[in-house]
Amino acid sequence: MWLRDFLPNAVPNVRILTFGYDSALKNSSSFSSAMDFARHLLEHVNKVRSSNEKKLRPIIFIGHSLGGLIIKAALVEAAHGSKNDRAIRNSSAGLFFFGVPHKGLDNEKIVNLIKGQPNSQLVENLKPNSQFLDLAYRNFLRDELDDCPITSFYETKLTPTVEVCLNKYSFSIGANGLYYRKSMGNG
Repeated sequence: MWLRDFLPNAVPNVRILTFGYDSALKNSSSFSSAMDFARHLLEHVNKVRSSNEKKLRPIIFIGHSLGGLIIKAALVEAAHGSKNDRAIRNSSAGLFFFGVPHKGLDNEKIVNLIKGQPNSQLVENLKPNSQFLDLAYRNFLRDELDDCPITSFYETKLTPTVEVCLNKYSFSIGANGLYYRKSMGNG
């Protein structure tokens, strides 16, 4: 993981923390929502910022895909949360988003992959124009972070999406694009 392995060499005297959550698609037993993950993120950060000195340290959040949406949801919740939650928000010194579907993700194939699983609502919420994304977007803009630069990196070309083909994962790119069908698990 580049954050843990390379960033400390490039930026000495920085403490790197990672936050994980159940993002498995196939055969997931998780009922957690993006808001649940956001609350867990705030709890995790509060736990490692236990002293008053640590609560004043600046934080730079870096999120990829769903992780960026979780960061945004956590910061919106922090604006209206406890004193410790607000300290996290007020300490936010920068946000970097990599491939975050701020306005939605064409995820029809993923929805079909996980249909009927406990995590299906999480994936449904990522569709373009979903009520969850619309509300998250408006709340994040409403509670804008003062003096906190936000940088987004995003794809400018079609990107592969996952689908199931003969009970193996494969990737494809849209109707007019390239198709790649090699099993992710078996060769």
